[in-house]
Amino acid sequence: MQTAARRAARAALAAVLVLAAASPAAAGRPVRVCLYENPPLVFEEKGEARGLCVDLLARVAEAEGWRTEYVRDTWTGCLHRLDEGSVDLLPAVARTADRARRLAFSREPVFNNWAQVYARPGCRVDSLLDLAGRKVALLEGDIHAAAFEDLVQRFGLVVQALRLPDYAAVLSAVAGGRADAGVVNRAFGARNEARFRVVRTPVVFDPIEVRYAAPKDRAGSLLPALDRHLAAWKADPESAYYQALDRWAKRPGPPPGLPTWLKWAAAAAGALLALFAGTALLLRRRIRAATAALRDRNAALQAEIARREATEDKLRAALQEAEAERARAEGFLGAIGEGVSIRDPNYVVTYQNDRHKAQVGDHVGEICYRAFQGRETACPGCPVDATFADGGVHIVERVVHRDGAPPAYLEVTASPIRNGAGRVVAVIEVSRDITRRKAAEAAERALREQLLQAQKMESVGKLAGGVAHDFNNLLSSILGYAELALMGLPAGHPVVEKVRHIQEAGEKAASLTRQLLAFSRRQLLEIRPVDLNHLVEDLARMLQRMIGEDVILRLDLDPSIPRVSADPAQLEVVLMNLAVNARDAMPEGGRLEIATAAADLDPASAPCAAGMAPGPAVVLTVSDTGIGMSSDVMAHIFEPFFTTKGPQKGTGLGLATVYGIVRQHDGHIEVESAPATGTRFRIHLPAAREAEEEEETDGEIAGPLRGGTERILLVDDDEGIRDLVAEILGGLGYRVRAAASGEEALALMEGEDGPFDLLLTDVVMPGMNGRDLAEEARLRWPGLKVVFMSGYADTYLVLHDIRAAGGAFVPKPIARKDLAATVRSVLDAAPGSHGPETG
Repeated sequence: MQTAARRAARAALAAVLVLAAASPAAAGRPVRVCLYENPPLVFEEKGEARGLCVDLLARVAEAEGWRTEYVRDTWTGCLHRLDEGSVDLLPAVARTADRARRLAFSREPVFNNWAQVYARPGCRVDSLLDLAGRKVALLEGDIHAAAFEDLVQRFGLVVQALRLPDYAAVLSAVAGGRADAGVVNRAFGARNEARFRVVRTPVVFDPIEVRYAAPKDRAGSLLPALDRHLAAWKADPESAYYQALDRWAKRPGPPPGLPTWLKWAAAAAGALLALFAGTALLLRRRIRAATAALRDRNAALQAEIARREATEDKLRAALQEAEAERARAEGFLGAIGEGVSIRDPNYVVTYQNDRHKAQVGDHVGEICYRAFQGRETACPGCPVDATFADGGVHIVERVVHRDGAPPAYLEVTASPIRNGAGRVVAVIEVSRDITRRKAAEAAERALREQLLQAQKMESVGKLAGGVAHDFNNLLSSILGYAELALMGLPAGHPVVEKVRHIQEAGEKAASLTRQLLAFSRRQLLEIRPVDLNHLVEDLARMLQRMIGEDVILRLDLDPSIPRVSADPAQLEVVLMNLAVNARDAMPEGGRLEIATAAADLDPASAPCAAGMAPGPAVVLTVSDTGIGMSSDVMAHIFEPFFTTKGPQKGTGLGLATVYGIVRQHDGHIEVESAPATGTRFRIHLPAAREAEEEEETDGEIAGPLRGGTERILLVDDDEGIRDLVAEILGGLGYRVRAAASGEEALALMEGEDGPFDLLLTDVVMPGMNGRDLAEEARLRWPGLKVVFMSGYADTYLVLHDIRAAGGAFVPKPIARKDLAATVRSVLDAAPGSHGPETG
């Protein structure tokens, strides 16, 4: 038996020698120990390694004959050095599954530790939930930091982590206000909380055991030696282990669990019972002491477990209540018809209801200015930023652009959310979609601008019509007397040529007044169904000559368009004026296109909004590839005498005339243009009614001037016109009496022996107008024939009104041949009929 014991002892000794051979001490070099800042366990002070783990290692090194050499680094640096094998030992390391795959650990723990949360003064933290939305400082690579992040994730909290190289930097950040709270181990916190002036909170978690660690392939005899000494020391309350605990930390009491050395001692005692009987007695005493200490330690641990379970129950209940409250709040916010979102102080979107996600997309957990605007800083004028700054309510309007969708306009209201201390801890945003309101406002502005433009054009039109009326009276005298003067002068007389110049100038002036009348919509129109395609084709050859060979004329005519109710002569004027403008806009040549198309106008369309009746219509489009116009020029193009052409190159009445003719036809005209892109005029004309028949018009009255001896009553408030017309008719043999008003005319008719054969009256006069005079005269003298004359026909007297009154019409300025032909035709007509209208 003794022989077997000796063989076992020799084998154990050989195994120890093999293990020792793999250690640095056996290789004759110092044990390299990595040193980092984790007081009171391990740290550097005045250039020397200090701490609980350092003292224990020094005692073991002294007993084992090791030389130690300390290498200074950060916590993450020390882990890296241990992984790559540049150091032999790392004190104060918690064992995890991941680290155990790479490193070897001592079996005996050195110290029991846990995580403790500290807060800056004035920042109240009673539970983990109070850290929501706050900035928390963590040690980079720390096991407690990983446990904290896992914990807040399971609780659904959003915190901002500030990662630092050591625990001192963590508490320094908390004390300096760069973080609201920090996570350190309880030993470091207890030793340094007063120095950094931070506040210990009730939040503790993650209990761990601190050990020594070494590279797996190089542990040698280092870790077994440490385990052996630690196990022996823990069994003796007066040992170096408990002395070091008293020096560096509060003694936690006898170590938990059955000491490992006891197992070795029990095995040795069984094998060497006969040799060590006296030693067995001593061991039994120590076992009894250790068992008592273990019992006390287990009781303390049970109490700690019960306390922590109670704390966890409270946290769980608080979490459930918070989740229920959150669900109720989300239900309320989800029921709101507007978009609702919440931002924390770091601009992180912590909540969106479904309406807000539909408006801007799902961005919970993202920083708002990055998610919404692609920026790295807060947006200028940000209402959230303003609310965090002053705690007030701020309202702005925002435009949201989303792929595949038109821009959306949002009215954003930011309001503060405060905690119990009144501090703004979050901002709630309510986003109201105002896209429809914006569209309605834009439409209202457009309609208001159209109304103002129409009122302006109407005012200018009235002015132009009044000027034309008075001007035509003057021109009647000028042209009439010029014609009479030419008739009275012999051929070859030197004055004849001068009078012809007067006549030509008067005719040019008459042309200008006709354009003013067209703009003011006071021309007489001969409305009838017109085939617009046929009219354009007939006019195309003349238009091509007018615009020149360097401009290409292209027609795009829709054969299916209906006929329009129009005066064909006036439509020709429209086309010619637009063609001339297009030619002048293309000095280097280009393309002029005239197109027609059918349309069915909706009441909400732009032409109907401008006053055109809804229903079937024809669209006439005239476009060119010229120099185009700016928006400022387009705002004035339909105004009389407005022109961008140089002196002597335009009257400024062309487009005004076009506008007046289109409006007088109950149509609508619009223009599109921009500099260097050409111009397009689009004219909408109402389609002719199916039952409308084309009116017949009389041809020109030809042949020599014929007069007569009938009695004619001439009525005009302009003395010059009366004298001229009386002279013309008197020269043709008629017997003429003149009156300056309707009332004077009726008095003359009452005083004459026998009725007049013809009433020739101006339309617009002070007092009784021409139509009222004709009706009154017809009542007294049935069968009286009537001819009207005027510089323009006002809105209440158009061509069919004149015909309904049973009269003919002679326009001013009065042409001698037109007056003579019309008077003779009316006098020769059968009773109840009337002669042709001229002009």
